[in-house]
Amino acid sequence: NVLRVTLPEGMDPITDAVRHNLEFTSLPPPRGGFFPLRMAAEIQASEGKKPHYVETVGKLLFVQPSCEASLVAPSTGDGGSAPFSGDAGNELFVRVILGATLFSEAAGDATLTFELPLGFTCTAAGEAPTNLTIFDGRVPSGRGSLGLGGDEGTWSFVAPAAPAGGRCRFDFGAAQALFRDATIFVAVTVDNPSDPMPRSASGSKWVLQVAGKGEHTSQINTTAANFTASASESLQGAVSVLGRLSEEIIFPSNFAKGAVDNWLSIFFRTEQAVAALGSVWVEAPGHFDFGAACEVGDAGAEYYAAYSAGLTNVSGDPALTLRLPFLGGGSKACRGSQALVEGDDEQGSLGANRAKVYLGSSLEAGARYAFRLRVTNARYYYPEQRDGWWLGTYSPSGVPLDGSLRSARWNEEDLPAPALSWALHDFSSAPPLFGVAIADRRPSGSATKITVFPIVLSVATTGPMQIVAPAGYVWSGGVVYKKKTAALAAGNYVPGAEADLPLTSAPAAPSSAPFNVLAVAGSDIV
Repeated sequence: NVLRVTLPEGMDPITDAVRHNLEFTSLPPPRGGFFPLRMAAEIQASEGKKPHYVETVGKLLFVQPSCEASLVAPSTGDGGSAPFSGDAGNELFVRVILGATLFSEAAGDATLTFELPLGFTCTAAGEAPTNLTIFDGRVPSGRGSLGLGGDEGTWSFVAPAAPAGGRCRFDFGAAQALFRDATIFVAVTVDNPSDPMPRSASGSKWVLQVAGKGEHTSQINTTAANFTASASESLQGAVSVLGRLSEEIIFPSNFAKGAVDNWLSIFFRTEQAVAALGSVWVEAPGHFDFGAACEVGDAGAEYYAAYSAGLTNVSGDPALTLRLPFLGGGSKACRGSQALVEGDDEQGSLGANRAKVYLGSSLEAGARYAFRLRVTNARYYYPEQRDGWWLGTYSPSGVPLDGSLRSARWNEEDLPAPALSWALHDFSSAPPLFGVAIADRRPSGSATKITVFPIVLSVATTGPMQIVAPAGYVWSGGVVYKKKTAALAAGNYVPGAEADLPLTSAPAAPSSAPFNVLAVAGSDIV
């Protein structure tokens, strides 16, 4: 940024009465601009002695500084700790790059402000941690931090007031500078709007505003810069505020380790509508595999009800379950990919544990849907499987819309809580090794006799054991668990049983939810 000129021989001497005008053309300004400043010049004798230094007078030079900002995408694993509408304490990470050096001679001469969309409230800001995934092990010196403490600047927060959202503002301390092209990362904590807001919504604009004096007496605002996304999708121009899926159930047809024919029955209710060519994502725990071209289909016909879209309020009828409208009738509907699993050191062996199911037509807001999805089970059990099944809906451009608040339950009668998803067992029992007979299958709400026979186990076990009925059934007392003997009258034994269940007393009816689960506490079941 220094231009050196050697004056030609034979020039008239420069005096208080003799001046020379030098004109320089086609000098490109700095690409990032600069805040108001004066130019400096120095003249010296040919031998480099007797230098004379001056600064320009009159108007200051100014080229509008550039600046850019982006949000680190929560999909990288960084931020988005509370992504749903109405959530408080949602921590996000912002990357900022300034095209010009920002210097604050006195405290408050320079400011940096994040303007949030309407509905967001900024509650805290500070340094980003050193272990963000986006760093990929290459942590910038000092995290590109703005500093801490009153001597190095302070954060303040402005509550939202329509039509503007909240603001996070950093006032620079005395003699504090942020140099041109330096990259900084800031941790920002916000309270989300009360309603869902996709990041593609017209009102979902995040803006960076920078102000500085340079050598001027007043602050100069840069042109407001909208947050921008990167081609790699690791940086976003906005963040989605998710709606909540509800009634999520994922029930397997095969609990066995390594099973390749496990068809998952999946149920959920939307909060927001999803346009045609959008998608439903299913994420499984590590080492489950949907395959690159996954298989989907309708759930059992008994789950669905006929309805007229023009006459039926799909969100007002809790009993109405709709088919998922697969793209291409299902043949083009599903693609598998790998989703990173936190804490798993063998990511390359995970397989395609994420399935993206594409839609040929739209999903209604507030409607309940069901479908089936084939998965190959992992080869071993680990406890995280009970918290590893997640659902989400996405727009045609891949913007997240609704998501699961917690891992999907496998028993609809369980009250929503963590660690209620299904997990692997050593073996899976099916007819003829396991059978159920119901004396009266009419939906009457009255008591009926249910015979669970046979129960043939692959290996001996010390129990306990559970017998889970479909949702809506309620186990009552009067459990018979013995084989036929001469001493037992009819009705006190199970016909065909070859051994008693090794119990000291009959299982009691459940006293609290889930009422469709009969706990059989025993030992040495062979």
